[in-house]
Amino acid sequence: MWQWFNSMLPLPVPPYFLTPYFLILSNQLGTHMKVMLHNDRDGQLMVYVAKKDLEEQVVDQTQVDNTHIFTLANGWKLSVAGLGDPIKTPQTVQAKRLS
Repeated sequence: MWQWFNSMLPLPVPPYFLTPYFLILSNQLGTHMKVMLHNDRDGQLMVYVAKKDLEEQVVDQTQVDNTHIFTLANGWKLSVAGLGDPIKTPQTVQAKRLS
């Protein structure tokens, strides 16, 4: 009887959302997302990420080969390939989050 009762007890496994593996996945680094590039009233380049409901100003941008790397005001770095020079706005592009 006790063997049956002990087999019904939950295993001592932490919930999935408390494991380090989940914390790494939840960071969403290296994921692709659609972002919209546009200029605000002052002419500053802005990035809007609809999935996160986030709109931030671009504080730094560099170009490596055919890829633009944007540093946002909140510290995110986004990589966007295939943008022309100069950047035409508004436009929706596929971006990869680097940090």
